[in-house]
Amino acid sequence: MIGTGIHSNQIYIIDFGLAKTYRDARTHIHIPLRENYGILTGTSTYASLNNHCGIEQSRRDDLESLAYVLIYFLCGTLPWSTNKQRDTIINKKRNSFFDLLSGQPQEFSMFLDYTRSLGFEDKPNYTYVRNLFHDLRIREGYQRDDVFDWCLLRTGPDDQSHQTPSSNVTDGAVSKGNDKADSNYSSRMFVLD
Repeated sequence: MIGTGIHSNQIYIIDFGLAKTYRDARTHIHIPLRENYGILTGTSTYASLNNHCGIEQSRRDDLESLAYVLIYFLCGTLPWSTNKQRDTIINKKRNSFFDLLSGQPQEFSMFLDYTRSLGFEDKPNYTYVRNLFHDLRIREGYQRDDVFDWCLLRTGPDDQSHQTPSSNVTDGAVSKGNDKADSNYSSRMFVLD
């Protein structure tokens, strides 16, 4: 859910329907790995390869799903998003990223590769992930201006130009140059920072 007004730069996570504990609350022992888990949990478009293969999910799978979401935002599509055949989706997730991410910043491939390299009980290095995208933002010259695309006003339904809102928004968004009020979706980038 996205906030409005002065909170329009904030995203609220409200649906924890698929959330579960990954370790025992008392002992802090990680849940056991289970295979042949049965049915897919969540949306097949963003599900991890392990999830498709019936392997119990853990933190690594959450990050792999996040990678698919970020790649979707970056590219505007995922090669398997219109396909409902499990084997085809798995095959495309394993083999189609080279073409999809060709010409895109390498950090997206690095992030996906990292998520897939994690073991079931591994604690992800969240600092590494944040720094990957932080460094990309710096290298590309994007600045934190706290304005997301949905904060921008359009003058008409087909208008590609935008005006920066005058609301006092807080920490979160990045854009390339604070003085560019005419940026469109493809020229804006949003990163975890």
